[in-house]
Amino acid sequence: LLVLADRFLVAGLREQCARAIRDDMDRHNVLRVLAVADRTGLHSLRSSALSLISAHISALAADPYLPMLSSDLLVQ
Repeated sequence: LLVLADRFLVAGLREQCARAIRDDMDRHNVLRVLAVADRTGLHSLRSSALSLISAHISALAADPYLPMLSSDLLVQ
């Protein structure tokens, strides 16, 4: 829904989706959240995801989604 709201420039829905995603973000979905936040240009969501990743970096090293992220995101 966030990607569609972003694509069709529905700002209110985009922000509501970002808040809902941020509220539900945990170490099990944070890598996917980072990818979506980067794709949609949601800098605050991206920042929140990077903070959570920093806090759980050792646990995330085994996440099967990690190799699917672009190298640009991983350098952050």
